[in-house]
Amino acid sequence: MPAKSILLLEDDDNLAVLIQDVFERHGYVVVRGKNGAEGLRLLKQAAPDLILLDLQMPEMNGYQVLESLRKEGNRVPVIVISNSGQPVELQRLAEFGVVDYLIKAEFDPTELLGLVDQFFTQGRVEGRNSTAENVEAAEPHALPEGSEAVWPGKERRAVREPQKPKVLVVEDDVFLADIIMQKLRQYPYELALARTGEEAIQCYDSQHPDLILLDLLLPGISGIEVLRHIRSVRNDATTRVVVVSNFSEEGHREEVEQLGAQRYMVKANVSPGEIAKVVEEELRAAGKVA
Repeated sequence: MPAKSILLLEDDDNLAVLIQDVFERHGYVVVRGKNGAEGLRLLKQAAPDLILLDLQMPEMNGYQVLESLRKEGNRVPVIVISNSGQPVELQRLAEFGVVDYLIKAEFDPTELLGLVDQFFTQGRVEGRNSTAENVEAAEPHALPEGSEAVWPGKERRAVREPQKPKVLVVEDDVFLADIIMQKLRQYPYELALARTGEEAIQCYDSQHPDLILLDLLLPGISGIEVLRHIRSVRNDATTRVVVVSNFSEEGHREEVEQLGAQRYMVKANVSPGEIAKVVEEELRAAGKVA
């Protein structure tokens, strides 16, 4: 039997290499595109059996890819790898007939492999958050036009995920970001990571986090400008912001305090564990955790 072909649309090089390596070691053929426009071109060339789709991509995002597939009548199955699990997002994905989704903050490549294996062997997936009885879901290419896809556990996911406090980590130091994310994964949070000021603003606008861990010295837009966008442009006084910076001068501290940051921590003086504890304290103060 010919190897199953997968079209991977993911702009994050590190994540894409990880996924591609896992799947190719298990006998799949993987073709990768770095943005939606490239993905649609590759789709015509590769004729994949399944698409693994990121939603936030340059040139053409995941929703635009899904819309293009629908307009062209292309029923290739899609599994989404997303940064969010908000009900409005899940409903929109269901309307497109998406097979299943995984949240990047909780990403496990072996779990994704299991979903794909299960889909190809059973014609369905049993959602990882599902505790209900298995529900036989029609394959997306077999769905009647305009019908809504229902994957097992979808209702539970839509209710459960938003209950988690959402934390956005804005840090361009790869090593430090990785350690902080590891510490925060010990808590029941929904996590996202941005490495530039532009990414931070994009994540903030799309995900509306409850708390932001914010570095000040970032590529492109500075952390100060990110904070100004939150407080002044968006007029948001609710999202809690904890600044974690290498700057120890009083001038920087005063500026971020005037812009409404809840805390100012100097990197050299705190450990990742202490940062995680501060996140917990701030979320508790905001009533997001008990």
